[in-house]
Amino acid sequence: MFNWFGKKKEEPVVEVPLVVVEQPVAKKPKKPRVKKEKVVPPPKQEPRVDVLKFDFDPKNPRIGSIELDWNSEFVELLTEHGYYGNSEEDIVDSWLNDVCKTIIANQFPGAAANAAALAGANIVNRKKVGEGKTEVS
Repeated sequence: MFNWFGKKKEEPVVEVPLVVVEQPVAKKPKKPRVKKEKVVPPPKQEPRVDVLKFDFDPKNPRIGSIELDWNSEFVELLTEHGYYGNSEEDIVDSWLNDVCKTIIANQFPGAAANAAALAGANIVNRKKVGEGKTEVS
């Protein structure tokens, strides 16, 4: 009633319940579903080797070069038949050497059996020139 000491009379505290308004939570954007494509290996091809270029020196026709192109199936075929090497080029080189030896043996019967007969043959020098190519002279 009377406030003799100058103190304010405290009014009773009325608790009002808090009303929490939930704000919508932003949803994370969904990642689009990507269908996984099945990796289908290319169909097997037939083993193939092609002569791309065949050159010779007009001043000395004994010197020439052959540029070959082959597919991986051809290299697989060669490895199945016992050819080996550190690279595809080495494997195909071994095969080409055998083909050349077979041609010489057919041209000179008995030469394959008689190493002395081949002693007069020219020596073949090989030089790797890069990009999987070998220079033969």
